[in-house]
Amino acid sequence: MSGSAFAQAADNQAAADDGNVLQEIIVTATKRAEPLQDISISVNAVSAAELTNRVIVSPSDLRIPGVQFVTNSARSNLSIRGVSSDGNPGFDQAVPVYIDGIYFGRGGTARGGFFDVERIEVLKGPQPTYLGKNAIAGALSIVSKRPGDELEGNITAYHEFEANEENVEAGITIPLSSTLSTRFSGRYRDVEGWVKNVALNSDGPSSEQWQGRASLLWKPTDRFHVYAKYDYTKLKVSGTNKELWNCGVIAPATPAVVGPNDDCTLDGRTANAYAPELFPVVIAAGGADPARGRFELKGGVIEAGYDADTFAVTATGSYYELDMYDRLNVDASERSFAVLSGFDNSEQKSIEVKAVSTTGDRLSWLFGGYADAIDIEFSGGGGVYAIAPGDPRVVNLPGFMLTSAKSLEERSWSIFGEVGYEIVDGLTLKLAGRYSNVEKTLVHHELNSELGIYDPVNNVTFTIPGSTVFPPILINNDQRTFKDFQPAVTLEYRPTPGMLFFASYKEGFKAGGFDTDTFFLNSKGNTQFEDETVKAWEAGAKIDFLNGRARFNITAFRADYDDLQVNIFNGFGSETGNAPGARSQGIELETQFVPIRGLVLSGALNYLDSKYTDFPNATCYPGQTPATGCVGGNSQDLSGQVRQQAPKWSGTAGFEYKVPVDGLGDDTQLTGGMNVFFTSRYATQSTLGAEAYAKSYQTLDGHIGLDFDGGRYGVQLVGRNLTDKKVYDTLQPTAASGNSTFSAELRRTRQIALQLSAKF
Repeated sequence: MSGSAFAQAADNQAAADDGNVLQEIIVTATKRAEPLQDISISVNAVSAAELTNRVIVSPSDLRIPGVQFVTNSARSNLSIRGVSSDGNPGFDQAVPVYIDGIYFGRGGTARGGFFDVERIEVLKGPQPTYLGKNAIAGALSIVSKRPGDELEGNITAYHEFEANEENVEAGITIPLSSTLSTRFSGRYRDVEGWVKNVALNSDGPSSEQWQGRASLLWKPTDRFHVYAKYDYTKLKVSGTNKELWNCGVIAPATPAVVGPNDDCTLDGRTANAYAPELFPVVIAAGGADPARGRFELKGGVIEAGYDADTFAVTATGSYYELDMYDRLNVDASERSFAVLSGFDNSEQKSIEVKAVSTTGDRLSWLFGGYADAIDIEFSGGGGVYAIAPGDPRVVNLPGFMLTSAKSLEERSWSIFGEVGYEIVDGLTLKLAGRYSNVEKTLVHHELNSELGIYDPVNNVTFTIPGSTVFPPILINNDQRTFKDFQPAVTLEYRPTPGMLFFASYKEGFKAGGFDTDTFFLNSKGNTQFEDETVKAWEAGAKIDFLNGRARFNITAFRADYDDLQVNIFNGFGSETGNAPGARSQGIELETQFVPIRGLVLSGALNYLDSKYTDFPNATCYPGQTPATGCVGGNSQDLSGQVRQQAPKWSGTAGFEYKVPVDGLGDDTQLTGGMNVFFTSRYATQSTLGAEAYAKSYQTLDGHIGLDFDGGRYGVQLVGRNLTDKKVYDTLQPTAASGNSTFSAELRRTRQIALQLSAKF
């Protein structure tokens, strides 16, 4: 972005702060700093001010039509336009996370960057050129604050009353010289929980989170800079938001699944616990709550950049370590007869070099290269402890124990480029492409299972040597290589300033790999899955009018996916493979309007049609019969059926208002706003059983507060989901219950928070 463009952006921002026009957000989605309204990509950007005003402290707090954030313990999954990657840890995410431009293939890593944020960018649709690696459905980009050249600081603290949440975040920039500055920031967050565990008389899921960042910026000249940072995040989770429901409605409930305190109703209550009469030694050793999680991300980035007269070159290197642990009571009952745990430890190194033109002439270009090395270790253990039906004190029926260990190495590299040329005034053609080479090696994969009896009173397991429940697996040094070229063509037309029309065609690619689920219970025998590809068309318009007081954006899209990677729960474990075909298509509308000084009205509406076009051999849902489409005991045809996390309709409508207040000192403003988010009915898991659908819902958020001394100090009262709508995800049969007992996970319920902030 040129200096004159930065100056124009500053002028527009000053006018927006005065309440005259809409705010202009500068984004880096195209590897250049450009105004959001001037790029031919569908992007939702959230500024630091909006994050503070609405108390958005995690990805699940974002209300963006067409985007779903599903969180479970230390893990999470992102879905854009009805496309995501299911929970198998061997899958690279179809919606990867980028923190300051660094790729992360695990959705849960978004937690690591969600503090001291400059802005959030949600890119919709395949991004083969600008982001590249596996961004086959879109991307979540988190941009953190960098050190400036002046002494400045900020602190924000709030208390949320419903879930008893505390959050404190602070940062300070310190100039060390005229060319060197540093920034330190940190955050502490503690949440008690929003689901009542009647068996433990406590609330959950509770979590405690610590985050810290130190960064350094050196600018010895106007042309050269070096930026370095170190990040650390640690999260501990205890308890669960999972509830039992619909017990015995479709089929007789399994007595070993449903405990005496389970009410089998979706009412914000659970009895997920180790029963004292069954697990006294386990409780004495580690507590009565079987659901635990841990997440730790640490590492750093170093970036060097040089601005020449007509181009800029940037080189970025990174190193990160990620450790995750989950222990799950998969039957969601206080009987806890099926408990699984898994460890996921990884380290990744990456480097990217890019060069971009900066002249603003008719010809523009971008070229670069990327390489990374990722090593992952998976391990897990657990079992199904058979309990005699009708008598919880007797544990004398054979169950089985599982142990699993896997290690995976991934080495990838790519080269990318884009050339744009303004053919005639206002009409620009861009040709782009990326070539990717991904090599994955399953260094070791071992799974063993034995029949056994568990004595919980003495915490002793008796296994039967030589017995086998599932076929054992032992694989060493299995290597696979995936190669692909992803072209992109974009046509842009700007008839006047503030008006952009565009059309694009893009191809995307996500490498295949190996099934590394903690427990491999796959009835179809798949140990591998193939690469996933997409061909996507998009057309739209971005229009600012009424001298910057009104805005209207529209995007129409279609994306055809081949060999979509799927991981489907089959009642005990997961089925991993590829769905031959899927299509995601729809229309997205956005509008904003400033009718009077200080008042901004906004709205968005998404129509989405996301379906399997070809999936004849999908796994049956637990308890499915031939009468409902299950063929041969393990296959159903999902061709023409909807994808999960893909509501047909979703949208928002709201307002933000700022008005000066007399009598409370200079530059005091009353601030407030409300926002309604709505979505239609949608499936929450892949097998599409009768009980797999979440109901349509609406949530109402609002905030009101005072900013003093030009925004240096502030107090806010914030409400989220004010009508206390209970929204459930992952509605599915519980493990080993057949189709007799179901579970669901309750999203965060109503939040009422008081927030104080200060900056200098």
